[in-house]
Amino acid sequence: MRNFKIVTKSKPSETVQPEEPSGTAPRRRGRPPRPPEAVKRHPLVIRTTQALKEDLVKASNASGRSLTEEIEYRLTRSIAEDHGKSELDLRLDAMMSKVRESMLVVVGYRRPGDTFAVFPEPVVRPTSKPKSKSRKPRDG
Repeated sequence: MRNFKIVTKSKPSETVQPEEPSGTAPRRRGRPPRPPEAVKRHPLVIRTTQALKEDLVKASNASGRSLTEEIEYRLTRSIAEDHGKSELDLRLDAMMSKVRESMLVVVGYRRPGDTFAVFPEPVVRPTSKPKSKSRKPRDG
């Protein structure tokens, strides 16, 4: 049990402060922290595009997982794919991914900077009007 003493100051109001038993640190409020080995999950904050977030939300709804579980599942699967690959293989995979994305932009399936989980409708680009061949009547 704590003993309280009244500390008076130059102000007319009185402040009540608990006396701490000698030799102990002040008691922390709230639930005591868990030891590091007991923590199951560690927070990870990321920033992403709205389109990617929407795709992840759709995928999480379809799979029945929460958004956090879906992101963790996909990251775990991606890391498992890379496990055992050499550094050269990982670099080649990254370069091929960039080439693939560039080709999708050129072909018209994506706009530069878009991220889609599935192929959207092809981007329709305006074409120039075909040149009309005006035929002059032949004299003859």
